[in-house]
Amino acid sequence: MAGRMIGCDDMNRRNHIRCSFSHLFSAALFGLARLYGIPRGWIGAGLAFIYALLLGSVRFYTRGLPAPVMIHTAADFTICLILLGMIGKI
Repeated sequence: MAGRMIGCDDMNRRNHIRCSFSHLFSAALFGLARLYGIPRGWIGAGLAFIYALLLGSVRFYTRGLPAPVMIHTAADFTICLILLGMIGKI
C-alpha cells in the first residue's frame, strides 16, 4: 500500500510539472503571436505573456473556462471603451 501511495504522489508531481510546462509554453506562444500588436514589440509580447499566465492560472484554480472567459470579456470591453473615448465616440 505504501508503494502505491509513493507512486501516486510521484505521478501527481509529474503531472503538475507537465501541466506547468504546457501552461508556460502556451503563454509564451500567446505572447509571441502578439509581438506586432498594440503595444508593439517585446513590451507587448511580455504583457500578453503575463495576461496569458494569469488567465491560465484562473482556469487552473477554478477548474473551468467560465471565469477566464468573463475576465477576457471584461478586459475587451474596457479596451473598447478606452479606444472609443480616445476617438471621441463616447
